[in-house]
Amino acid sequence: MLCTMQVILTKNIPGTGYTGDVKNVKPGHFRNYLLPNGLALRATKEASKKYEAMREQIVKEKAELVAKAEATLRKLADITLVFKVKASEKGTLYGSVTEEDVIEKLKEVAKMELDRSVLAINGGHIKTAGDFTATVRLTEKHKGEIKIKVEAIEE
Repeated sequence: MLCTMQVILTKNIPGTGYTGDVKNVKPGHFRNYLLPNGLALRATKEASKKYEAMREQIVKEKAELVAKAEATLRKLADITLVFKVKASEKGTLYGSVTEEDVIEKLKEVAKMELDRSVLAINGGHIKTAGDFTATVRLTEKHKGEIKIKVEAIEE
């Protein structure tokens, strides 16, 4: 038999739930991770009343987050970032194009700021010339791609 307890999440936890959600978790997970990190409270009557009063605000914030994520993804769909990088005759870059480079180029080209944690270049750092994509995961359900074109400049 599986022993679980009910908790109320105090912060959004990817893969688990959103602030104010009531979830069943194992007691050890609550005691060792969620409680010490301030991510959840035991689902008592007092805590439930507190979060029910905040529920309307939480729903409103979640709707704003979803709207902002959708707008950002629409804007990203039309962008192709072009990097001109020094490379060998074979097209191998001297260095690489990283997530930080992509974030800086987004600031420069599209006046958009993304957090490093939501961006992942498919296949890792780019070390050759060509066309690539980077995945942007803004929420669990909202993800998109940025097109990246790396052009080699021979010395």
